[in-house]
Amino acid sequence: MKLKKMVFLTIFLCAVVPVLALSAVFIATSSKTSRNLMNDNMAAASRLFSNSIDNIFDINRADIFVTFHVSEIRSFISDSVFGDRKDAAAVRNIAKRLALRVSSDGRYIRYISLVDANGKVLLNNDISKIGTRSRLPAGTLEQIKKSGSYFVTDIFSIKGLRDPFVYAIVLPLIDHHEFHGSMFYVLSPASIQELVRSAGFFKSYRSGSVTVLDSGYNIVATSNPLLKKMTNFRTEVRDSNLLALVSRDSVSGDQAGAVRYTAGGRKRIGYLHTVPDSGWKIICSVEEDELFRPVRRMILWDCLFVVLLLVIVTGAFLLLMRQITDPMYGLLSTIHKMRGGDYAARFNYQGRDEFREIADAYNDLADITQNTLKREKAHSEFLLDKSNHDQLTGLYNKAATQELISECIGEYGRTGSHVLYIMDIDNFKMINDTLGHSLG
Repeated sequence: MKLKKMVFLTIFLCAVVPVLALSAVFIATSSKTSRNLMNDNMAAASRLFSNSIDNIFDINRADIFVTFHVSEIRSFISDSVFGDRKDAAAVRNIAKRLALRVSSDGRYIRYISLVDANGKVLLNNDISKIGTRSRLPAGTLEQIKKSGSYFVTDIFSIKGLRDPFVYAIVLPLIDHHEFHGSMFYVLSPASIQELVRSAGFFKSYRSGSVTVLDSGYNIVATSNPLLKKMTNFRTEVRDSNLLALVSRDSVSGDQAGAVRYTAGGRKRIGYLHTVPDSGWKIICSVEEDELFRPVRRMILWDCLFVVLLLVIVTGAFLLLMRQITDPMYGLLSTIHKMRGGDYAARFNYQGRDEFREIADAYNDLADITQNTLKREKAHSEFLLDKSNHDQLTGLYNKAATQELISECIGEYGRTGSHVLYIMDIDNFKMINDTLGHSLG
């Protein structure tokens, strides 16, 4: 039954399904297909960029965690944030260690700072900043207190840095539900900008673009030429559909993040995704005409698909025939080997159809036959040995001795020389009678 099912399944897959699929391709030109295509592409791309940015945040969170748990810094925090003060030499030593950490990754980390609950800098890789006010944006400390966990700030500017704007990842210092300060990394957005420039999925689209916004809708990075001159998405973008999407507090589900809008006189399809635990957002978009261009080429590809289908059907039936003939030839070859005396020959078949059952049954029968022949041969050899030897002494008996002498005379002829040794031991009977036949 399995073989019949395989034939019916092959016919169904190679004949019925392609006809139905081709009919569906020619009919499916509606806007629903286009929307599904857009949702899949935009959702996957935005999710990929969101995960990539979240990975960047996670790496820096882990870095802060490691820095926080350095013994000297932990001791400093215990003494300075929760109690006593460290001497100046100890502060300089820790500041040097932080400076080494910043210089080891100077491409992205701008500085590391530890502040108290009021925003006063207690520790910094630049010792001249110790004792000054934190340069985090106004209201950041209140947001950190509310978050109670790692916090990603919006972008902000710091005078004297080579970056036009930076952002910070903050670890709040909380003990017994009381906020005592925070440790934070001030980071360059260069890694995020490099990620956007790489484009990833959108390299296949000439009009594809990616835009990264912080929770305040400031433009962190973008590959959209129309947005590169803007700073804040909410205040400078005029499209109401896009603004309505971006202004949502959260985006749940693939459908909820999709949007159609017009930019530069061209219709675009976009998708928005929120980076977890940060409020930052990713907008991926492509011009509608370019996105639907492959659909218009589908008829040509359908013709090529028909040709490919014929090749597949032919190959499928050839493969089906081999599924039948190869096991048969294998079984016949094994039978011929058995007939030639190779009783160890077996029919090896790895499939899971009726031929596997035939192979198992044949191999079981061959095993039984081989084992029977071995037993019969061993029994014959035993009987022959028993008939030719004396069971007490293990020596050839009279009949076997006569036969061997006859063979020897017959082989060398009556003209040859022959010798027969006869040995007799005097009084040997006494040994048998007194010590027993076994010892004798």
